[in-house]
Amino acid sequence: MMTTKKIAAACGLSLLLIILWSGYTAFAGSCEQVRQSTLRLHIVAHSDSEEDQALKLALRDAVLNQYAPRLAELRPEQAADTAQELCADIEQAAQSFVREQGCETQVTAALVDMYFDTSHYDGYTLPAGRYKALRLSIGKAAGQNWWCVMYPPLCIPAASEGQALALTQRIEALSQPVVYKPAFAVVEAVEKINELLRETS
Repeated sequence: MMTTKKIAAACGLSLLLIILWSGYTAFAGSCEQVRQSTLRLHIVAHSDSEEDQALKLALRDAVLNQYAPRLAELRPEQAADTAQELCADIEQAAQSFVREQGCETQVTAALVDMYFDTSHYDGYTLPAGRYKALRLSIGKAAGQNWWCVMYPPLCIPAASEGQALALTQRIEALSQPVVYKPAFAVVEAVEKINELLRETS
């Protein structure tokens, strides 16, 4: 038979678990909103040679400078669709840029849905999970990759207005408090399990 102290302790533990779960649910919901509204840029180099890695970074700068400001003017739900519409144009521009650098390597562009672990970039933290990403593959795409957030324009100091600014502020809110570090770890663990189930289904 449970004593009054044991009953009180059990009730206290249950209440604590409810509070923790409620906090996690709210945090996980904010993470999902960020994932659904964010467009990432993912560039994969031809190889890990010094020249190919330098070309990857130069192409990154060229693509961001030309297209990120255009996407910054859109609402979150428009960014991925617009990137999809621009894929052929981006691929052609990327190919022209690479040739201007004296390289004939083929470049392909595609909008993909891919998994990322918890990622840290320039003071921001992006929760683990699946994101829409504009992927540029250079040549055999066998080298190290590079990623950033293309929408909202966190990669470059582009002016963010309206919804893009609101999304940037949401990402900042997730990133800043130290107390959220364990929550990011829990979110990543859950998302990895979801990804494993996705791959085995």
